[in-house]
Amino acid sequence: MPGKQYLNGRIIKEFAAFPIDWHSLQIQTMSAVYHSTPGKIVPLSLVEELRKTGKKCLYEPELFPAIRFLQFSPVCVNLFVHSGKVTLLGLKSELQGRMICKQLKAILHEITLANQRRVAKKV
Repeated sequence: MPGKQYLNGRIIKEFAAFPIDWHSLQIQTMSAVYHSTPGKIVPLSLVEELRKTGKKCLYEPELFPAIRFLQFSPVCVNLFVHSGKVTLLGLKSELQGRMICKQLKAILHEITLANQRRVAKKV
């Protein structure tokens, strides 16, 4: 959408106190949002399962209402919100975002299967 880029460029030019060279601009990081599951995410069970598999995650609902899941293979921070939305922060490229989405889907599928097995054993 060239028109939208032009509009954003005009807004930046109006507020910038220095001249902008558009040819030297680089994308440093990107973010992406997707809906991971049809239902809601249960934060405590997800954190528990992620920690069992050795993954680094933080959940402090008093400070921030999302689960922060840190990935190190491609460096990225993933935020899981109760509604099922997942936000990927710190992406360097679209390809990296696709790779991380595949990894997250595999992790969430593995956790779902583990939960289903646990429920089946109780019954």
